[in-house]
Amino acid sequence: MGPSTILYSRMWTFLFLYILGINFCQADNSTQMLYAKLIIDKSAIVNITSMLKNFTYNNTVVEAPVMTTVCTNGTGSKKCGCKPGYRWNDTFCQSNPKCCGNATCTLDKTANAKCVSNTAVTITGSLTLQGSTYVDCLEDITNPKYEKCSDGLLTRMKTEYSTLRGFDFLNITRFRIGSVIADFKIIIASSIDSQALINNSIKIGQILSASLNMETSGLVNLEMPLMPVPYGATNQVIRCTTKEDLKTDPQWRIINSKGQYDITTGTVSTVDTSSRTDSTVNLRNVTELWNGEYSCIYHQTGNCTTSGCAVNILNKASAQLDVALLPNIDVFTEPSFPRCKTENDILQAKAKCEINNSTEPYNVTWDGKRQLETQSK
Repeated sequence: MGPSTILYSRMWTFLFLYILGINFCQADNSTQMLYAKLIIDKSAIVNITSMLKNFTYNNTVVEAPVMTTVCTNGTGSKKCGCKPGYRWNDTFCQSNPKCCGNATCTLDKTANAKCVSNTAVTITGSLTLQGSTYVDCLEDITNPKYEKCSDGLLTRMKTEYSTLRGFDFLNITRFRIGSVIADFKIIIASSIDSQALINNSIKIGQILSASLNMETSGLVNLEMPLMPVPYGATNQVIRCTTKEDLKTDPQWRIINSKGQYDITTGTVSTVDTSSRTDSTVNLRNVTELWNGEYSCIYHQTGNCTTSGCAVNILNKASAQLDVALLPNIDVFTEPSFPRCKTENDILQAKAKCEINNSTEPYNVTWDGKRQLETQSK
C-alpha cells in the first residue's frame, strides 16, 4: 500500500468519525462511544473495521470497532438480531417485550434499535450538593440560570466519569429539593472496574463536597430455576455471581405481597457463599412464601478524606421467582343445611367451588360420590 493510499484511507476514516460526531476535545484519558447505522454490502464490513481499528489522531485512538446488530431488509420492514455476546438494550426491550435478550425481531425500516454488550452496566444515582453553589439548578428549566447551572454540573461529572473505560452516556434526569439533589444515569457499554467507579465517585464527592448514592445493574448476575417452579418443589437453587471480587459479601433479599425480608440460613433455606464472587440460596421446600422478587446486593462504600463527601454503591441484580401457587378453595352448598323431613324426601342441593381471581392456569375437576351414612344408636 503506497503513501497516497494510506493518506486516502486516513482521510476517509477521519471524515467518517467527524460525521459520527466524535469529540476530540474531551478530558484526558476519556472514552467516547460512537454508533453508526450503515447500509452497505456485507463484504465491505471487514474493510471498514480494519480502517477504523487503531486509527489515531493527535491524542485520540479508536479501539475495538465491532458490529453489534445485523439487519436484513424486507418489504416495508427489516429483520434484526444481535451478534453473539450482545443483547437488545433495556429501553428497547421494555417497549418491545418480544425483542429482549438476543431474539430476532421484525422492525420498521426506520427503527434505530441497537444491541448492547451482555456486560454493559447501567448506573442510576443521586448526588446531594450542600451549600448554594448549585441552587440555580432548582429554577424552572426555561430559565437561563437553570441551563447554565445544569450544564456546569454535567460537565464536571463527565470530566471524571468519562475516563471510565467503555463510558457511553451520562445524563442528569432531574433536580429536586433536599439541599440540591441531582438524579442521574450513566451507561457503561462494557464491563466496568468497580474500584475505578468508586475512585471517580470519591473525586466528584470531594470536589463538590457532595454525597453520592448509586445502584449498578450489570455487575452482578442472577441465575434462576426453570419457571414456573412447581408448588412444593424441593432444593431449588438461585445463584448470584460476579466477574470480579467486590471486596464484600452479598446480601440476599426477597420482596413479595407479605413485605420485604432478608434471606439467611434457617430451617427452610440455606445461603452458601463459597466465595465473594459466587453465592447461592437453596430453597428446601417451595411454597407461596417464596413467590416474589429476589435481589442479590453487594454494598460498597468510598473512603472520602473531606467533610461532606460520602459514596455508597449498591451493586444489585434482581429477578422474579414465579411459583405455581395452589388456590385457596371455598366449597359450599345451597342451601347450606339441607333438611329432610322424612327418610323418603328427595332434596336438590347445589355445590359450589370458588377461588379468588388468578392468572394461574388451573384445571378444575369434580370428584363426588353419593354416600348413605347410617348411625347406630
